Amino acid sequence: MTAGTTHTGGPGGFTRGMRIREALEVHDGAASVFREFRMPCDRCVVVDVDTIESGAALTGVDLDALLARLNTLPREKP
Repeated sequence: MTAGTTHTGGPGGFTRGMRIREALEVHDGAASVFREFRMPCDRCVVVDVDTIESGAALTGVDLDALLARLNTLPREKP
């Protein structure tokens, strides 16, 4: 996770500007959600650079639907 951030996933924890790597690190279920949307982010080389928004745009995924699904993941303990 990026220094200084406290995201723990779950309701409201995932945002459009969050780096994909951070999303994958803050919740174990995030990789499965990305795969549901046909985004194999856990195997991509640009996850350190791309945000959820840019990744969705590059793959033609509905950003709002992706964020809504990510934010249904239960909060994990910090």
